[in-house]
Amino acid sequence: MSFSIGWSAVVPGHSHHLLEVDPDRGHLYVSDGWGVAYASLSLRILNIADGAELAKVRTRHQQARAITFVGGDALVATDSRLFQLTRANLVEQRAWDSRVPRYADTLVHENGKLFMANWLRPTAAIFDLDAGRTSRLTLEPGVRAVLRGRELLVYALGSGVLRSLDVGTRSQRVLIKGETGRSVAMVADRWLAVLKAGWKTDSSGVQLPAPTSREIALYDLEDGTVRAFPLSRETVAIEGAANSPLLWLLQRGTGPRELPSIVEQVELPSFRSVQTVVAPVGSDVAQVIPNQSLAVFVVPNYRESRATLSLARVS
Repeated sequence: MSFSIGWSAVVPGHSHHLLEVDPDRGHLYVSDGWGVAYASLSLRILNIADGAELAKVRTRHQQARAITFVGGDALVATDSRLFQLTRANLVEQRAWDSRVPRYADTLVHENGKLFMANWLRPTAAIFDLDAGRTSRLTLEPGVRAVLRGRELLVYALGSGVLRSLDVGTRSQRVLIKGETGRSVAMVADRWLAVLKAGWKTDSSGVQLPAPTSREIALYDLEDGTVRAFPLSRETVAIEGAANSPLLWLLQRGTGPRELPSIVEQVELPSFRSVQTVVAPVGSDVAQVIPNQSLAVFVVPNYRESRATLSLARVS
């Protein structure tokens, strides 16, 4: 796999940055990571072309956790707040400080209502933006939203259940009772890939998936078949896009590092390995953005509570 690093930028926080691309504007949204003083926590926009900072906003003592785009605005969830910011320059339009579902790392907007979930909680919620009210949904742990066209599908990694969800009516329909896992991806609006993994309850009572896996369950949603594929490396996460048949595998290299440092692309449905990227020496893979063919590498600086992000274009 060939890749070229376009730019590098130093950002606050040594790890766990939220990274989200605005595909319509060529912007990369970056939240401050761990290690930043609460009063300084911010969300910023970097230019995808050169890494220049275009805008920044303080997020009121809480880290930004999830972003979705609605028209000319961005909806941003923090630990217990929700912000509506202008998409171009992060000017605050509205903010919700009460009755907002906490710790949401998944946001999907539909007609003034917002599906919100934290993947380690066995619940999700629909937040009405106009009324400021929340209605709860009882699901299973490991909730992840995957879009197939305009249809919202919800996969519960802790149970292996795939549902179709209508946000307006809160109606659910079970589509698949499949495999438990630690990551899920929709590819080319047809294949649902699940990184298989068992779940266990830790000492504090929280259900968690195994940290890595060596097997994919691949569901063809058009013909209703499922196939299993072994993996050559310990894999941490998977990603896919509607505009490509490639599944991106985020994998560990050799040695003691726990974060992924290898990205392998496989072509569906054959699962043929297409190419592999190894992160530059000392870097980890922070994020891949398949619909833009981008990868973000990170070098943490724990002593100074900052990190260097590098944007790579993959071809």
